[in-house]
Amino acid sequence: MSSNDTAAIEAIVSKLGLHGAIGRSVSGKAMEYLRKYNSKMGRQSGVLGNAHIAKPAVCVDLAVTSGEVLVDVAVDVKALQRSSGTTSSQYRRVRSVMMKSLDIRQKVSARDVCIQFGCLKLEPIVRETLDEFELRLEDARSSEEERVDARAPRFVGAAFALVARAYKARFDKGKLMDSLGIQSKEFRGALERMSDVMHNVFFDDE
Repeated sequence: MSSNDTAAIEAIVSKLGLHGAIGRSVSGKAMEYLRKYNSKMGRQSGVLGNAHIAKPAVCVDLAVTSGEVLVDVAVDVKALQRSSGTTSSQYRRVRSVMMKSLDIRQKVSARDVCIQFGCLKLEPIVRETLDEFELRLEDARSSEEERVDARAPRFVGAAFALVARAYKARFDKGKLMDSLGIQSKEFRGALERMSDVMHNVFFDDE
C-alpha cells in the first residue's frame, strides 16, 4: 500500500469528523482492508479500471459499516462517495467488487431501510414480505440447488421497493442502492426474482 493511499484514508477519516481513538481505529481497519485487497487481487487489481481511485474511500466506508469497528457517532456515508472522485455507479461497483474479494457481508434490516426513507410504518410489512419470500424460496428449492440468502441486502431492498410502491411511498432508487452497497444489475435481478416468487401478493389486480 502506497503512502498516497495511507494519506488519502487518513484525510477521508478526518473529513468525516472521526478523531482520536475512533479515527485511528477506522483508519487502521481501512488500511487493513486495502492491504488485503491489493494482496489478494495482485495482477488482477486493474479490474476496477479508472475507478480504482475510489479504493481508499470504499475501505473507509467498509471499516465504518462492517461492524468490526465500534463507531458510536453518525457518519455521512454519502460523503464518502463524493470524496472518492468517482460517480455513484462507479463507487457502488468498486464497493461491490471489494466486498466480494474481502468476503465482507453487509448486514441490513428492514427497519434500517424503512427508517432511512421515513417509512417506519412499512417495516412490519417489509419484514413479513421477506419472511414469506424466504419460505417460498425454500419450498421451491430442489435438493441440488444452492440455498439463496433471502436476507441479503439486495432482497431487503427489493422487498422495501415493492412494498413502498404498493403503498405509494416515494423513495430514491439511487439512494437505496447506495445505502445497500449494490449495483443496478443486482437490484434489478433481486426485484425480478422477488416479483416472480411473490407475484400473487403484489400483482393480484393486474
